Amino acid sequence: MADSRKRYREDFEFRTVLGEGSFGQVYEAEEKANGRRCAIKVLSKDHIMREDKIRYVTTERDLLDLCKHPLVVRLYYTFSDPSSLYFVMEIAENGELLTWLRTLGRFDVPTSQFHMAELVSALEFLHSKNVVHRDLKPENVLITADWHLKITDFGTAKLLEPADGGEGEGEGDGGAGDGTASETTMARSNSFLGTAEYVSPELLTDKYTCKASDLWGLGCILYQLLTGAMPFHAATDYLIFQRIQKRDLKFPDDFPSDEARGLVDELLELDPVERIGAGPGGYDMLRDHFFFEGVNWERLWEQPAPDLSVLSPEMAAGTDACGGDDSRSRGEKLALQRQSQWADFVGDDELIVKNGLVFKKKGLSTKKRMLFLTDKPRLFYVDPKKNVVKGEIPWSGDLSPELVSAKKFRIHVPDRSYNLSDPDATASEWVEAIGDLLASS
Repeated sequence: MADSRKRYREDFEFRTVLGEGSFGQVYEAEEKANGRRCAIKVLSKDHIMREDKIRYVTTERDLLDLCKHPLVVRLYYTFSDPSSLYFVMEIAENGELLTWLRTLGRFDVPTSQFHMAELVSALEFLHSKNVVHRDLKPENVLITADWHLKITDFGTAKLLEPADGGEGEGEGDGGAGDGTASETTMARSNSFLGTAEYVSPELLTDKYTCKASDLWGLGCILYQLLTGAMPFHAATDYLIFQRIQKRDLKFPDDFPSDEARGLVDELLELDPVERIGAGPGGYDMLRDHFFFEGVNWERLWEQPAPDLSVLSPEMAAGTDACGGDDSRSRGEKLALQRQSQWADFVGDDELIVKNGLVFKKKGLSTKKRMLFLTDKPRLFYVDPKKNVVKGEIPWSGDLSPELVSAKKFRIHVPDRSYNLSDPDATASEWVEAIGDLLASS
């Protein structure tokens, strides 16, 4: 029997900030009555009203309630008070897929295969419910304590109406829709939805999204899992959109799998009708692709998942492995770094010593940033969503790092202190690395 008891903020012990979004923040919390750990999204009513975003909030609530599946984050209940709305959801203890990509740089093929299979299964379920996610990306994929994936963030998702009251095209065979202009497969949009690097070409050219648009996002994620880079990366959103519309898709020489390359090619088709998983073959064709050979598709969420914590970051370029304490020369590390997604942010002879996701607090605002320390020396931070530099911490002999706790640290400079929180609880490593550079510079 469902627990319909009304909740209040006082029923929960709020702990650390897990993330932040357009309308508010997500906290780790514990329900006092039963000790259950959860994630609580706190949304500002004033902001929602001011930005006219009521529809997005109600959409997320309704679709999370509709889409109950082991590979979709679960909404336990919602409540409100005069200032805020609260979404109480299951917690994914290992955070965002994006965080692990930033840490490791890229995944090996077996790990990528398993997690892609879980995403395929989750999308097949969503599409069977006529739900299009419309913002599929690593930041919206969470990782549980036992390393399985869960799709989250349904604020921009769309529930498609079946044509003429029917069951919807493409549903008989589990397909992602035929990409044609039916109410079942299309959702008109007069404004930009999603994230530039993952946006589908049909949204750019014809201002619509369909179930196959999620398959485009799937192709972008597979490319990123195996390379650590985005398939259509460019300096500005405009240039990204130009590359997407021209399908300016390039694979690095060391792309690790011909089967994976073939799948990316078939998912990143300009014509949504031609994408694998869409059209008559549906998800059967996608599951039968050579890349998924050996996958047992029965109840993937109950099978052992790859433990990301034991993967070596040395498979990646552009992470701590580029500047870490290993046997490679500085020149070798720089060569690796030049192939990475971070190369545009540093000089040609500037080596990244350490980088990682942090929460930067200023006043009442908390922002997620990717923090970089280089051997120039230099400290700067990047918006991980937009891939743009947001600021630099001025380096001088007066700079001073301070360890506050396992997660929290401060960087003091004349006339200002930067309050930072490391979700991976490696604040001491930041303080040590900064201290070492101060001593040597």
